[in-house]
Amino acid sequence: MLQRIWFCCLRKPTSSSLCSVRNAFLLLFAITVFWIFFAAHIGFNKIRIIQKASSNLGAETNNANPSTTAVVLNASLVTSTTAVQPTSNLTRRRYLSQRAPMGGVGQGNLMFMYASLLGIANGNQMTPAYPEDGALRTIFHISAAVPLLPTGSNSVTESRACAYDAQFESLAKRQDNVTAVGYLQSWRYFGAISERVRREFTFVERLKSDADQFLRNISTPTTATTAVVYIGVHIRRMDMLASFNVDRGYTVATKEYLVGAVRHFRSQFPSELLVFVVCSDDIDWAKRNFPPPSLDNNTSVVAFSEKRDAAQDMALLAACNHSIITVGTYGWWSAYLAGGRTVYYQNFPKPGTSLASIFDKNDYYPPEWIGMLL
Repeated sequence: MLQRIWFCCLRKPTSSSLCSVRNAFLLLFAITVFWIFFAAHIGFNKIRIIQKASSNLGAETNNANPSTTAVVLNASLVTSTTAVQPTSNLTRRRYLSQRAPMGGVGQGNLMFMYASLLGIANGNQMTPAYPEDGALRTIFHISAAVPLLPTGSNSVTESRACAYDAQFESLAKRQDNVTAVGYLQSWRYFGAISERVRREFTFVERLKSDADQFLRNISTPTTATTAVVYIGVHIRRMDMLASFNVDRGYTVATKEYLVGAVRHFRSQFPSELLVFVVCSDDIDWAKRNFPPPSLDNNTSVVAFSEKRDAAQDMALLAACNHSIITVGTYGWWSAYLAGGRTVYYQNFPKPGTSLASIFDKNDYYPPEWIGMLL
């Protein structure tokens, strides 16, 4: 129809002025109709796009998990077409991540940081975030997600390295994502979720199987008819004896302490066969100084772990019933995962040192653990 009107308007006008007016009117009418149809077509397409976007957003909201527990993201499913999904989740969740103040962080420190991350996030209704390539993922069944955190996440830094910091209790008041900076070495950060922490630190199958096999291979008296009690012993010395660590206040346990710890467990289990499983970064010193079975009237067995890595040794210590530890976070976590009774070396750190000024024993050691001053 528009073509006919347009043709009519463009015909050669007659000599009549009325025809000229008529042609001008028809031309204007044709232009008006054309723009009406064009605008209606564009508006209809916009409505369809908006409806489709609203439908997708509603489905995403209905499928979103509002829980503050850690969310596992399957990295194999995050392709270029789905990479925007975590970004949309950031509008509904507040994430808590972590960072050490400096590099060179060992396994025990990493475990404190992760456990405290879970506890702090739980107390502040936040979602814990842990890197996909985090070292602990190769040792434990870690569940925390890897969201696409925005740049410029605000940091909160601990005031002391070996003490509880109450400022982490008030993160719920913040509306942004937060990075906790520090070693976070206090059981109080995660005391309320201790069972969850132990589940997170479940060893991968290869480490668990290796530890079980080690314990089965320990020779025990064939005539023993009493119950067997496994006691993990961790002796840390090498790095603690470095001059700069000694100056800061680090100490090492003595032979007398180990003798006292062995006697403590014999008094607690007078009729059981005690199997002491010893792991150390100085295994030669440990062999020379750990109390021999004769001290215990030959009612105990001592087995030394040699030529094994840190993950293997921790899995082995955690598989024991009770623990004797000296100093350091590695032994701390070995005892925590083992459960049972723990005896620790109480002459740490050295009084009057820089380490002593930031160390709170009540925050660092659980109240049920037993300190010895020998």
